[in-house]
Amino acid sequence: MKRSNAVEMENREIMRVARAERGMTQTELAERMGMLRNGLSMNLSRPRISLDMFTRILDAMGYDVVVVDREDGSEKWRVKVPE
Repeated sequence: MKRSNAVEMENREIMRVARAERGMTQTELAERMGMLRNGLSMNLSRPRISLDMFTRILDAMGYDVVVVDREDGSEKWRVKVPE
């Protein structure tokens, strides 16, 4: 079984690290998403975040969400950003 060299993290940690890598503030991220900062903050403070919101947030930072096959390490699908 081939493993990806990606680091395993929970979704909130991925968003935190991704935002830090891009050097973006929550306000800048919200603007890129067409939201107000408090709207984004409210979404981030929920106990669970939907796949749609997770994908939208990462897309606004310039990342794709990809499904990888654990058996052979190949990329299978890119999650489409919801409209």
